[in-house]
Order: sequence, then structure tokens, then C-alpha cells
Amino acid sequence: MPIVEKLKDMSDEEWVVKRKPRDMTDAQWMVLDRKALGAIQLNLSKSVAFNIKGQETAADLMKALSNLYEQPSAARKVHLIKKLVNLKMSEN
Repeated sequence: MPIVEKLKDMSDEEWVVKRKPRDMTDAQWMVLDRKALGAIQLNLSKSVAFNIKGQETAADLMKALSNLYEQPSAARKVHLIKKLVNLKMSEN
């Protein structure tokens, strides 16, 4: 199940946001953040998870993923070259 689908299963208040809503307690916020963090981490491949390990919050994890995939870096180029080299054409 894609990340978006898992996050849609949560109620409207449980979407990942960068700051805690005013009407939410710190304990509620921590629970929701952990749910979002877990849902995202479960959908990462091992190689991606290795590159972004140590993130404590969902916002930090999303920022790390953004930095990894949105900027042209050497690690990203290596990842794409490996993916290209391992690409196989289907017989159909």
C-alpha cells in the first residue's frame, strides 16, 4: 500500500504537518508523529532507509528524503546509474 494510502487511512487531524496544531497536546502530537514516521519508514527500501537513518520525527524524515532526492548529488547519481544498469527489458 503506498504511503499516501496509509496516511489517508488516518483521520484528517493525523496528516503530517511541520508544527503541532494549537488545540493538540504534546502527547497527542508525539503519538501522531510516530504513526506517520512509522508509516513512511515501512515503505522505504533498505538502501533508502540506510541513507536517512537517525531521523526522529516525520518532518525530519521528509526533509531528509527531500534533500536526498530533490537535489542533484553524487549519491543520487550513483543510485540512478545503478538502477539504469540493473534495468531489464521485458520480453513483451
